[in-house]
Amino acid sequence: MQLARPTKKRSETRKLIRKNYFFEQLRPKLKEIFDLVDRSGSSTISILETKEALQMLNIDHPTQKIENLEDIISTLKDSINRGEITFDDFYNICYHLFDYRNIQ
Repeated sequence: MQLARPTKKRSETRKLIRKNYFFEQLRPKLKEIFDLVDRSGSSTISILETKEALQMLNIDHPTQKIENLEDIISTLKDSINRGEITFDDFYNICYHLFDYRNIQ
């Protein structure tokens, strides 16, 4: 019996599973950074504070992606009210910025 070779789709699925696992492990660190930039204690941060938090995380991301943060946020606009970003929104932004294709 011959084993099936991994297809490109299967390989991408595995990488996506690894990315999901990685981000669940990263959740406490993301929350810690989020709380650091939420100086007002309002449980929301501004777009400017979001950029600051992303720089603090030092996730390997192109500067272009951070500069286009407003575009990423607009994809999550249903959950973002008046530019105030909750932790769940921040988590999703980080998730979208992270390039899972580099995961082995």
